[in-house]
Parts: sequence; structure tokens; C-alpha cells
Amino acid sequence: MKGILRMFTQGDRCTLLADASGQHVVKFGHFKAFLAGNRNALRALAELETLYYSGQSFTLADIACTYEQLFGEVRSLVQALNDLSEQRYATLNQQADAINTHIRTVLRPPVIRHDLPPVVALEDLPAAAAADAGGKAANLARIARESALSVPPGFVVTASGYDRFLKANRLDQLVIDELAGLAPGDPQLTEVSDRLTSLIMNAELPEDLATALQHHYQAVVDKTRPGIRLAMRSS
Repeated sequence: MKGILRMFTQGDRCTLLADASGQHVVKFGHFKAFLAGNRNALRALAELETLYYSGQSFTLADIACTYEQLFGEVRSLVQALNDLSEQRYATLNQQADAINTHIRTVLRPPVIRHDLPPVVALEDLPAAAAADAGGKAANLARIARESALSVPPGFVVTASGYDRFLKANRLDQLVIDELAGLAPGDPQLTEVSDRLTSLIMNAELPEDLATALQHHYQAVVDKTRPGIRLAMRSS
């Protein structure tokens, strides 16, 4: 009895059941990291599903941002799994990198074709120009090429022309920064839209772009009548 009493009264002593820095403690840390990576990866996947199924509009930048979070967690998960298993699944790193490379290719913004002029007449628009001229203009050009239907004369400001305008006025990065993180229903949406509209409306047209627009407008006038008014659509 005295021995038992002595054991409970020696309050300044504590003998751990195991070494706090032992291998099993390290392995438990890896296991916790694995669970955390799995949880966070599932959360990022749920966010991507919400973007897709919610019916709300979203941008490629929104998807890319969430994907970066997802891949970061997948990386952590793979690392934790290999730490747990003494690198038994080391090839998962290569597989993850291969998948990441493919997805980044899909998420990469379309490359602007600078071989197209900044302004192109509808009848001169190439067949595979939807990404550079917009779907409406590309379809009108296709109707004119492939059917007997009457298509009114017109012209298109291509993506390279739009890019030229933004860069000449140093608005390209500003537009990206202003729109970053905005979503439908955001209380700041109207304010940001009005601000960008004002900046664009007050920006100067580069001389070559202004000259091209005047040339193509005159071509429409020559095919119709002086002073004709144009309908403008955007894509």
C-alpha cells in the first residue's frame, strides 16, 4: 500500500509511456497531414462543383484559382502518403505532375492570334476564327460562305485589336485586377462595371486601329449608301 501511495504522491515525476519524438509520433504526424490534405482537397473539389452546378456565371480565373488550391492539397496529400509508407508510392508525384500539366493546358487562356488584322471584314474572316472574332461574327461569316442567304456587310474588331486597344491605354492588367474575385450579386459589381466602362469610353484609340475602323466603315458605305448606321454586337 505504501508503494502505491508513494507512486501517486511523487508529483514532480512523470514517465511517458513512449518517446515523444519516436517514430510512431512522427508517423502519426504524417497521418494527420494526410487527413488534412484529403479534407482540404475534397473541399476544393466541392467548390469547383459549386461553380459548375450553381448556374451562376464564373470566369476561367475563378476556376484556375480554385484549381491551384486543389493541386496544392493533392501535393500535400501525396507527400504525406509517401512519408507514411516510406516512399512506397513515389511514382504518384510523376502522375500528379502529368495530370497537373494537362489541366494547366486546358485552363490556359486562349492565345491571341496576332496574324489576324485588328479589324477584318466579315467576308474575309477565316473559317476557324470564333476564338478571335466571337461566335456571332464567325457564324455570320460562315453563313455568307456556305449558304445562299443574304448577310449584310460588316466588319469585326478581332481579339488582337481589342488587346491592342487595352495595352495602348494600359488597361489590360487593370481590368483583370478589377474583375478578380467578383461574382454575380456582388454589391461592388455595378461600381466596378461603371468604373471600367468610364475608363474604356474615355480611352484613346490607337491610330492604326482608328484608321482600320474608318477604312472598313467606308467599305460598308460603298456597298450600301452614305451615312448608313451600323448595328454593333459584342461577344
